[in-house]
Formats: sequence, C-alpha cells, structure tokens
Amino acid sequence: MKKAGIMTLYYKTYNYGAQLQAYALQKAVQKLGYKCEQICYKWYDADIEHFYQSQSGNIGKFREFAFSIPHSPRIYSPENIHEAAAEYDVFICGSDQIWGVPASKPRYVAPHMTLSFVPDDKVKFSYGASVGGAALTTDQIPPVKYWASRLDAVSVREQSAIPCIAELTEKEIISVLDPTLLLESPKWDHIAIPPKDNSEYIFTYNIGGDAELDISTKCLAKRLGCAIKTVSYSENDTTGPREFLGLIKNAKYVLTNSFHGTAFSVIFKKQFYAFPADNIQSVFSKNVRITDLFGKLGLENRFVSNADEADFTTTIDYDKVIVKLCQARDASFGYLRKSLLIEKLPTKTVVTHKDCCGCGVCGLACPQNCIEFENNHLGFNYPKIDETNCTDCGICRKRCPIERAKWTAANGKKTYAAINRNLEVRKNSSSGGAFSALAGYVIEQGGVVFGAMYDGEFNVIHSYTETMEGTAKFRCSKYVQSDLNNTFKETENFLKQGRLVLYSGCGCQINALKAYLNHDYVNLFTVDLICGGVTSSIYWDKYLKDLHKYGELLEINQRTKVLGYHNSENRAVITTSFRTSSTSAVEPSTQNIYMYPRFSFYRDNCGSCGIKANNHLCDLSLGDMIGALAPQFNDGYGISMIFARTQKGEQVLRLLGNKLEINVIAYADAVAMNSMIEGNLPPLAWRDYMRSIFNASTASEIYYEHKLCENENATNVRSRNFYTEIKRNSIYVKLLKYQMYGCLLDDEPCLQGKVIIYGAGKIGRLAAECSENKVLCFVDGSDKLKSVAGLPVFNINDDKLKSLITEAGDITFVITPVWDFEDIYQNIILHFPAANVISIEKAVEKLWE
Repeated sequence: MKKAGIMTLYYKTYNYGAQLQAYALQKAVQKLGYKCEQICYKWYDADIEHFYQSQSGNIGKFREFAFSIPHSPRIYSPENIHEAAAEYDVFICGSDQIWGVPASKPRYVAPHMTLSFVPDDKVKFSYGASVGGAALTTDQIPPVKYWASRLDAVSVREQSAIPCIAELTEKEIISVLDPTLLLESPKWDHIAIPPKDNSEYIFTYNIGGDAELDISTKCLAKRLGCAIKTVSYSENDTTGPREFLGLIKNAKYVLTNSFHGTAFSVIFKKQFYAFPADNIQSVFSKNVRITDLFGKLGLENRFVSNADEADFTTTIDYDKVIVKLCQARDASFGYLRKSLLIEKLPTKTVVTHKDCCGCGVCGLACPQNCIEFENNHLGFNYPKIDETNCTDCGICRKRCPIERAKWTAANGKKTYAAINRNLEVRKNSSSGGAFSALAGYVIEQGGVVFGAMYDGEFNVIHSYTETMEGTAKFRCSKYVQSDLNNTFKETENFLKQGRLVLYSGCGCQINALKAYLNHDYVNLFTVDLICGGVTSSIYWDKYLKDLHKYGELLEINQRTKVLGYHNSENRAVITTSFRTSSTSAVEPSTQNIYMYPRFSFYRDNCGSCGIKANNHLCDLSLGDMIGALAPQFNDGYGISMIFARTQKGEQVLRLLGNKLEINVIAYADAVAMNSMIEGNLPPLAWRDYMRSIFNASTASEIYYEHKLCENENATNVRSRNFYTEIKRNSIYVKLLKYQMYGCLLDDEPCLQGKVIIYGAGKIGRLAAECSENKVLCFVDGSDKLKSVAGLPVFNINDDKLKSLITEAGDITFVITPVWDFEDIYQNIILHFPAANVISIEKAVEKLWE
C-alpha cells in the first residue's frame, strides 16, 4: 500500500478550521486506498506559539484531537524538512491558507508548503491550496511560482484564485472543495460532542470581532427567543474541535464570518448567514473564500454585510444545495483520485540528483556516448541518459566517484599542522602555504601541477602549469564549482609520458579523476581540500556582474589576510580591486554579497557528501586551522592542516622538510575544531526560498533577501527565548511553592509507577527534590550529562534506559521543558508507546487547582 504525506497547517495549529480540514483530507485519501498521515512541520514562529499556548482553556482539547489524526512520528522543521522526502510515496500540499503567507509565518515557509523538499521523481500535488483571497502579494509570488511549477497537478480552493495561480505556472489549475466538504455529515456526526444543555440557541463564530455580526446575533436571538452560544480565542474558551462541531450541529441558527463555520453549517444543513471576514475591497479580500463556495452551491443570498440585509424569514432549500454539493464533491474526489494515481515512469540515472557531484566522468566513460549533461537553474550540470541507445552496460555507475567511494577509499588519518618556511608564500596563501610547498616540489622534479584558477574573465576553471610562477594562480580559495574542462584527459596524457603530476581539487573531483583514469599511476600525486560545499557558477556570474558596475576587475582574493588570519569576527576576508577606477574594497565575508548568502546555492550533494571522513581517494587532504592546536605557529599568517591518506602522501611530506615546518596533531582534535572534516553543512531554513527568487534577482537583491530571512529567524529565536524564560520562571515559582508546602511527587495519583524526568535543567532538578523514591532517572538531550542530583542521565535512544524501563514496569515521563511539549511527547511515545507522559504542570497541578 502506498503511503501519502500531507503538508498543511496541522502541527500545533490550534484553529478549528485548520485541524478539521487536516482531519478530513487524511480521511478522504485513506478512503481511496492509501495509508496517509499528516506531516508534523513546525511552521509557526515564537509569537504565534506563545499566543496558542496562552489559550490554556482549549489547548488540551486541540492537542487531543490533533493526536487522533494519523501523523508522522517525527516533527520536522524548516532546517530538516528535506529528510521527510524519503518517508512517503506521494505528497499532497493543502488545504487551507498554505500559499498566502500571513505575518505569523516566516517567508521561507512558503516553499515547503509547496513541497519544495520533494524530489521530482516522486508524485506531488496540491489539493485545495488557498492564498487566502484571490491574489498573492508581490513577495509571496516567487516561491509559489517556482515550486508550484514543479507539482504534478495543481488545484486551489477558491475559484477566484485560479487567474492568479495560472499566471505563475503552465499547469492546468482547477478549483476543488475544501476537504471538510468531502466528508458527508454522518462522518462528522460521530465525532461531534453536543452541548451539555438541550436549550435552543444561536451559534455565532466571530473570528474578527465584527460589530455587525454581534448586532445581528443579538437581533436574531431576541426574535427567536434563543440563547447565544459562541467561541472565542480572546476569552480563554474551552471549546475544542469536537465541541465546535457539536455547537454548529445542534444550533437552531448559525451566524458567522468564518469559512469553516460556513462550511459546517452547510454540512449539517443549518439555517445560517455569513458575514464579511474583512472590509477589504480588492482581490486580497478573504471574503472570496465564502463567496466562491456560495457560488458553487447557489447560496449567494446567504452572504450579507449587516442585519438589515439578512432575511431571517427565508430558509435554505437544502435539496437543491445538496445536489450541487454532491456534484462538486464528485469532481473534487475525481481530481484527488486522478492525482493519487499519477505514475512517475522510472528514468535511467547514474546516481540520484542529490548524490551527483557533476564531475562528468560517467559521460566520458560511456562506450555508447549516450550521456549528455543538462544544467539546472543554478548552473549545476547533471547527466541525462539517452535510453534508446543505452545498453545497460553499467560502466557509468562503476566509474562514478560517488559509487566508488562507497567501496574503496584511502583510510589514513595521520594529521599534521604545518607552515611554509617562506613567509611571503604564507601571506599570499589561504592557510599555511602547504600547497605551494607541494607544488614547488613537483615543479622541481620537472612535473605538472593542476589546480583551480581564475581565467581572464574571472571564471573559475581547472588548468595546469609547468612553472613555479604559474602555481601562484592556484593559491587561495575560490568558493564556486570550477569547470574541469579537459584536465582529466590532459592529466592522463602527462602521466603516460612518465611525468610527475600533482592534481588538486575538491574531494569529489579527485575521486572523479581516479575513476576516470581507472589505473593506479605511481607518478600521480593527488591533493584534495577539506570542503564545505561548492557554490553555483551562475551566482558567481551575478556577483561579477555586480562588481563590474565599479569598473574593470583587476583582482579578487576571497581569502586575503589583510585583516588577519581567522580574525575574531569573520572566517574569511575578501578583497577586490579594479583596473579602470583605481578602486579597491576590503570586506568581511558577512558583508560580502557573494560570500554571505552562498550557502543557499551549494550543489545538492554537498549536504550529504559521501566523500567525507574516510572516503577520500587522495594522497593528502589539506585544510586550514586556527592556532589553538598549534600555538607555536599562531603568528597570524595562517596554518595548514594536513591529513596523510596514503603511504605516498607520507613519503612526500618527509621530502618537504626544507619547505614546511610540520608538527603532529591528534585527528580527534582536528575534527573537533573543523566539523567539515567529517560532516556536512545542513541546508539553511530559507534555502528553498532563496532558490525560488534566484533567477529574477541580482546578487545584491539576493544578499538583501538573505538578510531578511536571517533576521526573521533570529527574531523568532529571540522571541521564543523571551517567552520561554517567562514561562520557565512561572513554573519554577509554582514548583518552589509545591516544595515549600511539603508536597511529594510520590503522592500524586497521575504519576503511575516510577517517574522519569525529561529535562535535567533547573526545573527538572527541583522536581527531583520533590520525591523520596519515585524518580528513577533523568532523560536529557545533552550527551555530556551523566548524572544529576545523584540520579543517572540518559539519552532517549540509550539502550541502558530501555533496560531500566523494562525492569521498572509502569513508567511516567514528566516533561519539564516549557516549550515544545508535543515535540518531546511524540519522541517519547515513539520510543516507549506504553509510557504515561505528562507535563510538570500536570504533575503538580493539585496544589493550585
């Protein structure tokens, strides 16, 4: 059975419509024969979460209802949502206002709500996506335009939004019903909870505090002699989604300005009037959500602006409405069924896009010449196989450096710190000048040196030199993927001539060279660089275009030392100079319009590079290091870190004693200092948003947008920390009172069996002091804590914790962190489904009940 994942405003969205539409779409997809669940995605910012958490009256009922909807056991964030791509066969985005990004959502959420994280070889489509009104604001257009074009099918909820979305993509756009209307009333009846009293009432749901709606409600209540029942966020209401349904189902009359309040009035065949959600007289008005639905159902006369327009003596002819609703429901189910049945025909590939490093070896190795290369919008090349001529010989995969790295590698880990004895060479190198020493040695032996350099137009290319002066062009980092040109063939020719060759490049390029040669030449010496990733060449072109405004470029140095080596504020300093204007600039990397945003434009495989750690096929790896591990070298001019991967590498290092001063350092210390030795940079939260604006933006505009996204994220973190501290202090004071009155956790009936305290911070430690023998241990996310307050501390994945719980029997986890209760809750029940899990507030609530 195929598994579908739904991306919508589900996780921690304590809103009636959001939760009920999430419930309905999951049920509808399940009805069509798919295993289906909501993807738990943290879309909200700290302010919005604080608002929801402050509604303590109904948050528990929302949480209970949300947990009843099948959902992913893992909670994803903008930083790791790409990892969800492997969990499902089909992806659906919708419904609700996922494409109209209100102020409560950071701008970088929009791409994820358009399934930017799903690869093109998986089925992905939208169902009833809404922009809130009939149009998108200017800043909302780029992510929807770019990512919606990659969906396999597109549907929106509002008919009025079709022209707007149609301008952004060549896909056919259709309008479908909100998911809540896909389920007939009996499906809702069995989960609705009716009010406790049986008296007649008018139900009103006023989401904007509209005065006309309130006046109309009072007028109607007086006329019918009914009470009024309402729900409100502002009054700490205790109504959950089930109770909300019950209030509508059992009402004598409904007045609302809510779309879903209106939808359920139709579902339960209630007499009702809908009022405006806003007074905006443009395509951005949210009123189209209701008026479009009424257009489909023939209910146009049930939308009024005030009490004077409402004729309470007329009734809705539901026989006619239901006929139209059933027709629209059949059409919507038809779209959903057709979209779920989309089949992606498998295409022949060498490796997946997320693994391809773009070296081109597969094309060079193919005996049928049936592999060509296509560039994506960032300028990265990927192989495309001509399947009509492919014989499935498999040579392309055998030669692929990514594949080869999985089964053969140079595993040496001898690590050194080194500096070039020539100070001038060090000053003009990125690090300690180790590469120049190696290159000098090869040139002295009559050899050839290959490396990355700028050509006359400042494009980054691979080339070779046979002179010492020529090697200077290869110095200093170039943060862009270089064009390898014909250097593999040139290397092979020199090797066959018997000449000594030094080839330097990124790890994937060295592995690619070895794959191309497919022969172990004793006269080949290879050096790769400790690498965080390679940046788009098109982004580099945008940067160069921006620089040309200041004159003809004379020089670019992306790792100058004019402000010191690894200065305290910036890892890299960039200098640029111009021939025609005699202008020069010195910029820290955080102020450079190329260096600062470049992480969003790394090649995809750089985030999961398989050549890290022990998968290098080079003789030596070079990186840079600060002086902490080699204080004797820390004079401000740079230090090289060297990893000897082969015996050949060790031998060459011994020959360089007159050029390099070398000291042994511990490999573990080196890894601790530079995570890129074994790890990869995770994608930024706003990577997909930045990619969506890439084509239409200059380098300066990209830098500006990056700053905005970063500031949004930073503000979110600061706000979250502020609210967290307030709540933490409040709970801490309550817990102190609990302790002061001599209360014990041992006496609390809600704590079944032994207690495990989740969180070894100050609240967790104080809670442990309120127990004589009930607390078994702590669970904490930190790997450094081993014991606290005389109790052991375990990680949730620790096998010792599992054994301890098995022996203890009944267990209650008490969650003490004050923020992501649901996140922690989900993680606990994923590992220990039978455990009782409560918050610290619940554990000690009897004191202030």
